[in-house]
Amino acid sequence: MREALGPVEAWLIRTRYTIGFVKGCFHPLPRLFYVPRIVEGSKTWREPWRLALKDPDVMVGSEPCLGGRAVPTADPLHVKMVSPVDAVRSLTVCERPLCRAALELLEYLESGGADYVGVTGGLAYNPDSASDIDLVVYGAKNTEKAYRILEELRAEGVTAPLHGLGHGWTHDDWVLHQKLAPQRLLMGLFRGYEYNVRLVDCTTPAPCKPLIVRGRLRVTGRIIGGSPTTTPAIYILSLFKPVQCGKVLARVLHVETFRLRYTEIPVKAVIEAWGVLEEREPGFCVLVPDWRGGIKLVSGLSTVLHGSLEA
Repeated sequence: MREALGPVEAWLIRTRYTIGFVKGCFHPLPRLFYVPRIVEGSKTWREPWRLALKDPDVMVGSEPCLGGRAVPTADPLHVKMVSPVDAVRSLTVCERPLCRAALELLEYLESGGADYVGVTGGLAYNPDSASDIDLVVYGAKNTEKAYRILEELRAEGVTAPLHGLGHGWTHDDWVLHQKLAPQRLLMGLFRGYEYNVRLVDCTTPAPCKPLIVRGRLRVTGRIIGGSPTTTPAIYILSLFKPVQCGKVLARVLHVETFRLRYTEIPVKAVIEAWGVLEEREPGFCVLVPDWRGGIKLVSGLSTVLHGSLEA
């Protein structure tokens, strides 16, 4: 029996003035966290929520689940939503080579047993003008299968590494990507087109919980575990210097990011991470680099993504 599929990460939302996407698995239900990308017909990347203030279908307010930060949310009853799985239908009537390549890559993933595979990004709302392939896979079992298929496609030479510079990347981001690119599977080239694959373990939205923002923080540590291939990616760091988390002095810290460029960093790598420190439970803190932060590689990496560190 298939799992139910509801509005979570990468679902398309259309309001009267904006087009954007659901962000994450945990939400202030019944409202959903929403990131506008097209505002009054123009694509935007910087501070989209400020532009969303003019949209009556979007509410921007202090959100306890984000420690009181102001972010856009949308009410499912007042907007049009399209799941990435349903958005695939738009590709069947698109005659561009990019659309055909997207369908072929999607079919590779499905043929390997992955279910709930869909399209997001530009392919979801305007395939005739999309410039790359953005796919998403839902459900923990499906994401595991999809990653194995991506491993096989790279081993067979069907996909190739991507060595370009992404939108909004810093120099540190570029350096990190160049180290990881040879074996990075979630980003690459397929039939000459850039592709990105998000692996989302959840299938339906769940209620978020209030948290406390403990300020901004910069840490250095060694990755000892986590979930580096999913969205969000989670890294468990053994810190070189303990940090205060509420009343607890933490020597191990979780780092959580939705940025695809920060995925697939292997265990044993030493990284520097900075951003907002959130206390989500008493004594349990998570560092979020997505809030004006980042992740920087401190140690060198071998050419094998999941191999040992260079001496």
